[in-house]
Amino acid sequence: SLLKQAGLRVGFPLIESQAGGAGGGITAVTPKGKALMKAYKHFIKESDTFLKESFIEHFTPFMQKVALPPALEPLNLHAKEVITFVGSGGKTSLMYLIANALAGAGKRVVITTTTKIGIPGDERKIRRLLIGDESQLRFKLDSYPILKGEIVALAGGIVNEKLDSLSADFINDLLEDDVTDYILVEADGSSRKPFKAPAEHEPPIPPCSTLVLYVIGVDCLGNTIDSLHMHRPELISELCGLNEGEVLTAGAAAEVAMSHLGGKKNVPPKARWLPVINKVDNESVLEPAINLAKALIRRGTSELMLSSTAGDKLMLRHWSRDKTALDNINK
Repeated sequence: SLLKQAGLRVGFPLIESQAGGAGGGITAVTPKGKALMKAYKHFIKESDTFLKESFIEHFTPFMQKVALPPALEPLNLHAKEVITFVGSGGKTSLMYLIANALAGAGKRVVITTTTKIGIPGDERKIRRLLIGDESQLRFKLDSYPILKGEIVALAGGIVNEKLDSLSADFINDLLEDDVTDYILVEADGSSRKPFKAPAEHEPPIPPCSTLVLYVIGVDCLGNTIDSLHMHRPELISELCGLNEGEVLTAGAAAEVAMSHLGGKKNVPPKARWLPVINKVDNESVLEPAINLAKALIRRGTSELMLSSTAGDKLMLRHWSRDKTALDNINK
């Protein structure tokens, strides 16, 4: 048989036969054969990951941008993105509005989490909410595929009235198997505060992420570094150099954002990282938003976004180092 011939080539038997009684004998895979199969499976998976990363590195400059509505143009999205949201200050609302804009352009969209997020209400415009273990979810998606213009939320379960997480491998497989066009992942919690620093176990960003949006609520500026106004104030204090109880400045917030123990923590090497100053809803917060944008640019980011989700309307404005503040704000 082919397996016997393969065993001769590798130098050890892959199958073994045992004589039986009236019912006949049995043929089983040897322990070494099982180990070889397992090694091959890991080899194929690692090879696929390497090829995907190599393709992104070498061919992204030649990829055409996806035709998307004007509201999303500042994000410079390509096809088949895994967009992960971390930080604080309204990232959930931002995630759902981006999902709705993608769906409005006829894209198939999955929303999920690697932590825990609130159960979406009707205002989120989710077509389906699927809950179960990963094999159950995959069966449901294969049986009833995601349609163009549809948003499907996926969760491993419900814990304390919140959607529970899914694994990074499951998220990666959904995209590779063409189950969906875009995956949006919330990978951080902030207890509804406008600013935070990550704990040791945070944030669980999927390695397959292509774009990581680090969200900061502009309303964090001018508030004291304490548990009333910020999430994990003691960690914020360690990263920015101010004491708890002092007022958070634009420079201090930028220090946290640009730190690899802060806003850049656990970002995959191949992912694009983009800070987003959120809640820029009116003229009254424009000046502090500009101050924070300038502080982020001074500390090394080449681009950032100003955003608003007020009134469930998405507004995104791109700011890059090579453009003036006036050019960016008036776009």
